[in-house]
Amino acid sequence: MTENEIQTIKALNKVTKSLIKGLPSKSELQPLPDDVSGPIKDLAESLTLLTQKYQESRDFILALASGKLEHMPPKDNNTIAPFKQLHSDLLHLTWQTKEIARGDYNQKVSFMGDFSIAFNKMIESLKEKKKLEEKLIESNTAKDKFFSIIAHDLKSPFSSILGFMEMLNDEYDSLDESERKQFINYVFNDAKHIFNLILNLLSWSRTQTNRISFNPINFDLYALIEDNISLLQSSANKKEITITMSVPEKITIYADPEMISTVVRNLLSNAIKFTPKKGKIEVGSKGIINNKINVSVSDSGVGIKKENIPKFFKLSETHTTIGTDDEKGTGLGLIICKEFIKKHNGEIWVESEEGKGSKFIFTLPLE
Repeated sequence: MTENEIQTIKALNKVTKSLIKGLPSKSELQPLPDDVSGPIKDLAESLTLLTQKYQESRDFILALASGKLEHMPPKDNNTIAPFKQLHSDLLHLTWQTKEIARGDYNQKVSFMGDFSIAFNKMIESLKEKKKLEEKLIESNTAKDKFFSIIAHDLKSPFSSILGFMEMLNDEYDSLDESERKQFINYVFNDAKHIFNLILNLLSWSRTQTNRISFNPINFDLYALIEDNISLLQSSANKKEITITMSVPEKITIYADPEMISTVVRNLLSNAIKFTPKKGKIEVGSKGIINNKINVSVSDSGVGIKKENIPKFFKLSETHTTIGTDDEKGTGLGLIICKEFIKKHNGEIWVESEEGKGSKFIFTLPLE
């Protein structure tokens, strides 16, 4: 054995001892003399490769332990497969955490044992918290809208009433009969608007606090609609509006007649309000579909702009417009309709096109 081979074996021994201690060094094996035999060279190459893989593995595991996930695992090194899997899991978990931070609470962890259970419970808690926050925002919006309606829709007609009453009081003798009647008519219309607003506010507030009674009974839907048309016939006659009905007779439904009457009256009142003189209104039905009765209130009125349709039935975006004879609205009528139909597990929606009238449709289950 040559002197160089002896020195090489000593170097290999030193590297082996360093490797065992966890302090490997490849420098001891570089470079190998030319007269070193093949078996010793093969041993040196194997030990060099082992040392290299050990260093790569150690660096990766230390980086992983420090949370440095950007340090990627060494390739072609299966001795640390579990740590590679852990690195992959942590990368995925980091991505999921970022998605959760963006509001995606549908993420689930299933690869980390007991930690997954705790993590998923945390996500569920965050999801519930988010729902509560959304409900709180919705509640605050409703409250703000409530006070906004009171402030605007009560103040305006009261100011009008007080103004006309003051004129009647101060100038009664100087006014002719037609002027007096005109002022009294203004006062009457404003008072009627205030009365309707108060009724709607009371109904809405009772639905929000679950204090409105729900008393479903069996009754004839045709007769109920006919009665409500009769109640509003005088308002329609003033504008020479024709109201027709094409609802099947003798259909018995199980519902709260007071609530359904409120829905029908609101929809009919709106139809009269937004239909010009000599227009037409039809209360119709497609009959029974999937064990539900379908009822619609159609008018030949001004219709609704496409961008305003999504605002209907939402308290946060209550939309009101002036009728064809300057009739005023509260914006709460359709909100109440939706609440009452929802109580019956039904649906309500609108189909309309500006200048071509509107059709409000609601469904009620027969059972």
